[in-house]
Amino acid sequence: MPDDNVYDTRPQGNLTAILDPPWWAEIAAAKNGCIVQVHHPQHGWLALIFTPEFANRLGMALVKQAALVEYFANSVPPPTVSVN
Repeated sequence: MPDDNVYDTRPQGNLTAILDPPWWAEIAAAKNGCIVQVHHPQHGWLALIFTPEFANRLGMALVKQAALVEYFANSVPPPTVSVN
């Protein structure tokens, strides 16, 4: 698990985000987790490995956020977003 202090350093406020970046997910059998690859225009493909617990938490968070996005549709114009 990451150091709790790293969460204090995440960007907040208005920031530029990549809308619908290309991504890919697959099982990382040798690492007992899931590989999620996300493409960043300047940095190329970023590979992240999530343990089953973290993959589940990320999936649930995205599902919950998607429901909120539907509720607040068109309230924040992309690609500028506000992060709390």
